[in-house]
Amino acid sequence: MAKKRILMVDDSEIVTQDLQASIPENLKLYDFEFDVLHDGDSALEHIKKDLKYDLIILDWVMPGASGLMLASEIDKASNPPPILMLTSKFHDLEVTEGIESIKCWVLKPVRPDKLADTIERIWQLEKTA
Repeated sequence: MAKKRILMVDDSEIVTQDLQASIPENLKLYDFEFDVLHDGDSALEHIKKDLKYDLIILDWVMPGASGLMLASEIDKASNPPPILMLTSKFHDLEVTEGIESIKCWVLKPVRPDKLADTIERIWQLEKTA
């Protein structure tokens, strides 16, 4: 079974716990390793040291650095991992133009089966890129 490493950054512990439970349940072809952070500033420091992920899931709005700011920093890396952005509000998506690492947006609350399909689609697109 392939091992997939995922970084999740969301200020809601409920969201990160739900995702940690639902992702493996809905994507049974993989083993998972999760790193979880609950604020943007911690994540900003973390990504400066470690960007070896198969996927990064970011909340747009959280304490400290926003998900958008983190995505912009991640995008500066030479080979950035794909980003799935979570949001509970409608945002002007034009502000994300030019941030190539953001592959998809998902509105919260997230349906586990839809999230699994989205993650699988991202990984399939990454293989063909």
